[in-house]
Amino acid sequence: MIDFSLIIPELLILSSFLFIFLLLIFNSATKLRWLSYFCILAVIAAMALTFVFKDRMGIVSDNFLEVSKVSNFFRYLFLFSGESLLISLIVSKVEKPGIYALILISIFGAMSLGLSSNLLSLLMFLEIVTVSSYFIPTLKFEKIDWLSYLRYVIFGIISTFLFIYLFSFIYGVSGSLSLNVDFTNIDINKVNILLIIVHIVIMVIMSIRLSLFPFHILFPSLAKDSGFFTTLFFSILVIPVNFLALKKVLNIAGRLDNGLLFDNFLVILILVFTTIIFLNIGIIYQRNIWKFLAFSSVVQMCFIIIDYYLFPPLEELSGITPYLLIYLISTSALVIGLETYRKYKLKTNWVDFLEDIKGAIRTAPVLTFSLSVILISLIGIPGTAGFLIKQSFISFINAGIKIEGITGFAFLISVFLIINFLIALYYYGRIILSMWSKPKKDIYLKSKKVKLNLFKESSPYLLSLAFIILCSVIILALGIYGIINPTLSKILFSLFK
Repeated sequence: MIDFSLIIPELLILSSFLFIFLLLIFNSATKLRWLSYFCILAVIAAMALTFVFKDRMGIVSDNFLEVSKVSNFFRYLFLFSGESLLISLIVSKVEKPGIYALILISIFGAMSLGLSSNLLSLLMFLEIVTVSSYFIPTLKFEKIDWLSYLRYVIFGIISTFLFIYLFSFIYGVSGSLSLNVDFTNIDINKVNILLIIVHIVIMVIMSIRLSLFPFHILFPSLAKDSGFFTTLFFSILVIPVNFLALKKVLNIAGRLDNGLLFDNFLVILILVFTTIIFLNIGIIYQRNIWKFLAFSSVVQMCFIIIDYYLFPPLEELSGITPYLLIYLISTSALVIGLETYRKYKLKTNWVDFLEDIKGAIRTAPVLTFSLSVILISLIGIPGTAGFLIKQSFISFINAGIKIEGITGFAFLISVFLIINFLIALYYYGRIILSMWSKPKKDIYLKSKKVKLNLFKESSPYLLSLAFIILCSVIILALGIYGIINPTLSKILFSLFK
């Protein structure tokens, strides 16, 4: 029996999706321009319901869905991602009603995946988001690089088949599809060859789904021509959802072999470090704004993965949770902020974004200052939320120096962190320098002639500006408070329990 009272936020999002789906069938698209505001209100209502019923936890359906403190937190994260996506559509003045249905069903899939306690439910809700990601680039408003798109779809389908194989193996070994399956009574020696294959399959799935090496070009190539919304959709929804799914799967794999055959930790770190090296090289020479942001998003996610594996969970929440929240806030604000500047100030497509954004401080001072805060946080300057991730690495290095056996490893991490910090300082810092430098004369004169109507043309601009300012304030508040009290996981967790 299903306890529907535990999944009221999910039911609201699903009902909103069905409502829009019916409207798309029986109404013309021109009559649905109010749809974006309806979706925003639905997501806000779902956030409110999540908060109101935050104490209602338990099993929704036996061995299928379960509401816990962790899943409740991920509800907030994915609802925030959905809200950011909807705001971005208003900023871009997108009048494609079908895209709102895709966003709502993706939010529903992401939230439900967080509740999954069963491999079948995990696969089902993950594929809801994945299939939506196949359609999003085709709804792009200008053009699409079909070769990159087909490459992404083909490898996405392959990774789905690999997921099915992996889940079939787990079921064959244990006789259960539960995410909490017990492997203590299984003779590992009888399945050791299959376990090696399973670990290889997991690494391939991770590489494809998170755009890690050697598939690190999948998402950036798709973002290059698909543009603004595709970049944002993948950065703040698709990649985090896949990370959460793989995190659940890796927990099972760790219990299955108990570290007898593979050191998952070491293999994943090598995979992630290699990805960071390749992408950092690509970022340095990148002039396409959307590909730059795609590279940046994958690098940030790589550091979140490293942080998750280096540090133990705090209470019931993994130490990863606050840093994933910081990533979502920073990435949403940066991508939406740059598109807002292009749409309302630059009034042209990006050619060389470092040149085009020059002088933004004179044409859009409030927007430029807020984006500068976000970029400083992404660099990891003390006093911002982005520094908290670096602070975690510093704590690990200090601990490693005192623990015999991992001193050398801690030293390598410290060298890698310093090098990456300098690279990030360069490629994020040059954006800040461009925004605060002398503007291109033609862009400045064009911007001076622009007069926005407060109640018509500029309302999306003001909505976007308010969102970006809010994000920058949160980034500063978390950064300052995190320095005072380093147990940020417990602090953020306490806000929602």
